[in-house]
Amino acid sequence: MDAIPSFKLILGSASFSRRKILEEMGYEFTISTADIDEKSIREEKPEDLVMTLAEAKVNFEMIVVKADAIIANLRTTTMNNQQDKDEEPAILVAADTVCFVFAFFPFFPVLRCFSKWETGCFPYTALIGKLLGLVSTQGWGKADTILQKLPISDYTKDAEPTLLITADQVVVYEGAIREKPASKEEAWEFIKGYSGGHAATVGSVLVTNLKTGFRKGEWDRVEIYFHEIPDEVIEKLIEEGIVLRVAGGLIIEHPLVLPYIKEVVGTTDSVMGLPKALTKKLIEEAL
Repeated sequence: MDAIPSFKLILGSASFSRRKILEEMGYEFTISTADIDEKSIREEKPEDLVMTLAEAKVNFEMIVVKADAIIANLRTTTMNNQQDKDEEPAILVAADTVCFVFAFFPFFPVLRCFSKWETGCFPYTALIGKLLGLVSTQGWGKADTILQKLPISDYTKDAEPTLLITADQVVVYEGAIREKPASKEEAWEFIKGYSGGHAATVGSVLVTNLKTGFRKGEWDRVEIYFHEIPDEVIEKLIEEGIVLRVAGGLIIEHPLVLPYIKEVVGTTDSVMGLPKALTKKLIEEAL
């Protein structure tokens, strides 16, 4: 097997769990985030999401909004300083999670032309329709938003590539897409619903090579089954406040939650927001 070339990695997410996962994978990386209104770029109803996919071929701007938001708010100071010291490439990885339908709309990030997701060639529009899960617009949007602030011309001249990774996640429960709880009351409703039942996470990971413009993303879905969760446990979780900062109020790795996990069909790292195997695969393909 050929050795993986050196590169610099940028994680387009403030998520502690994603940061932890990348560290466990042995990657060194910098972090870039963007403040955006996620609800303004995604439909709340599954039916609307399906319609968005149908329109996406001619309306790709909606697909890349969140990527654009992250790129626009990228903190370039640290990266520029690092570039002065070496020419090692940087990588940005992006991901998102939604349900019902999943579609890939990879495109050349600078020229904003659609590319064939299998090869990175363009122009070509690839649509993966009707799958269990929809790669939300957030993954693509995060990558593009960060890219708008990056010194792309410098990266294209570097001898080594620079990659960007962005990620996001939602939970699916009884056909409804759940994002972060808006209140303690909603968090209670979410977690109480999981008790004795099951939920799913549907996520995507997007990797963009800032040197070549190659971009590829894939999705991952995990089913989680629960034992009955006592009310007092739910109360403690809500008092801690952590469940208010995660999609669907779902944290299966939490010590209070672990005893009530009946079965996980998939990987825990995917539920935490960044599937290791998929992330590694996409990074290698982007280099």
